[in-house]
Amino acid sequence: MIPADTLKKVDAYWADYFGIQPSDITGQKTLAVPHNALAGFEGALVFRHGDACIISVPESTPEIERSKLRAAQPAEAFDAKFLGRVFVIDPDKVTGPAWLGIADRTDFKSATSSARILVDADEQAVEKLADGCGEHAWKQSKLLQVRKPLFGLFVGKDLVAVSGYVVLGSVLAYVGVITHPGHRGKGHAKAVVSLAVADAFSKGYVAQWRTPEANEGAVSLAKTMGFQHYASTYDVQLVEDEF
Repeated sequence: MIPADTLKKVDAYWADYFGIQPSDITGQKTLAVPHNALAGFEGALVFRHGDACIISVPESTPEIERSKLRAAQPAEAFDAKFLGRVFVIDPDKVTGPAWLGIADRTDFKSATSSARILVDADEQAVEKLADGCGEHAWKQSKLLQVRKPLFGLFVGKDLVAVSGYVVLGSVLAYVGVITHPGHRGKGHAKAVVSLAVADAFSKGYVAQWRTPEANEGAVSLAKTMGFQHYASTYDVQLVEDEF
């Protein structure tokens, strides 16, 4: 059970993110609002939390589309086919759903290991791990956005797992993690995430985990470590790819 004070803090962050009231985050309506934190982004973000559905859209989105979104019940609005019809796009332009979970000290289940904070002398080892995982996997891990600190686990001389986090609004620590393909399934991800999250807690942040629901392993890992479901999201591509 997520403590009430943690929920209040996280609700306030997302309300500010969307430019709405905290009561809207915990309400029972579908809201279609112009981008606030996402100003300039040409896609849409669909956010399902409890009985509410918040849809953040570009300023240029026609009112006829916004009105159709607002008229839908939250459960109806959070549907790839429905979103495709309203935005007049192919449903494959709707990515997700993604599972978004949060954890604080009362929820989190840490693991002990030989993982440690990485230092400047470890940069070559990090580059070697990135090469071994591949560009796509490294990008998906969110670690490209992380500067420092990073936390890693070595097996012999090889760095096999890394975790870190991005701070969102001085409230959330958005956790990223990656494990070398040859070393998965051995608890290494849990080891490095434990250190990253402990560091985040020491600075007063609430930990956040976001991954595609289809990535059952990542969702299972999050739940095992004590992350509890907070919201589900869709990302909607509204602009055609440029060639």
